[in-house]
Amino acid sequence: MSIRNILIAALFVVSFVLAVMVGNSTYMAYRQFQNSDRVEMLARYDKALFTALLNFRSERGDSATALTLAPEKSAASIASFKGMRAKVQAAMADAATLAASFDDAGLTKAVSDLNAVYGGFDALRRKVDANVDLPLDKREAGLDKTVLSQGNDLITSLEKTSTVVEGVSVQVARKQPG
Repeated sequence: MSIRNILIAALFVVSFVLAVMVGNSTYMAYRQFQNSDRVEMLARYDKALFTALLNFRSERGDSATALTLAPEKSAASIASFKGMRAKVQAAMADAATLAASFDDAGLTKAVSDLNAVYGGFDALRRKVDANVDLPLDKREAGLDKTVLSQGNDLITSLEKTSTVVEGVSVQVARKQPG
């Protein structure tokens, strides 16, 4: 064995070890990037839920108020709940776009439950729109209470889904490599 062959073998071993270390570091950085990207996406989803929740509270209250007032006195409430509704719908559309990529079973279940409750309230919105311009004596009795009750269900579902999202975010963040 010559010194030349020994040096080449040593260089090969050092190069191989260095390549493995760099490859491992690159892989770990990529995994960390994936996890961070997922946490960021979950945070954007949670923000959309929060925006929907914040604006829905006003929409729900103003809808119920508008249903108890005569049409000539409810213009401000109607304008307010319709403005808040547009914000809720935009936030829920953003949330739906983000939720399309979820693969966690618990999270997809919570999102599915939320969408079912939201769909039910969306149907109630059509009743509100149909009744709010009618004279008080022609409106569906108890619709304001139904808005508040079903609105509470939606608020609860938004909060529950947000809690699940935060739990999944913590789990993903804990999986950070290294």
